[in-house]
Amino acid sequence: MSSVTNKTTEKEQLTPASHNDHDALYRKIRILRKKLKQVENLKLLPRKLNEEETRKVSKLRLLKVSVYLQDNS
Repeated sequence: MSSVTNKTTEKEQLTPASHNDHDALYRKIRILRKKLKQVENLKLLPRKLNEEETRKVSKLRLLKVSVYLQDNS
């Protein structure tokens, strides 16, 4: 019976709010990594980049910093 109580206590420690925060952070990191990969692939294109693509590539460093900060938070 005490093992059931301990499991309940562990579940209570992981409140839905903190679980949702963790999921939201994971999603945000995943999206940032996807954007980072897309922008890095733009840099590899042999053709000339259009205006929008050039803007994205110019923000590459900021995107890398965002991913790094989210990973370490």
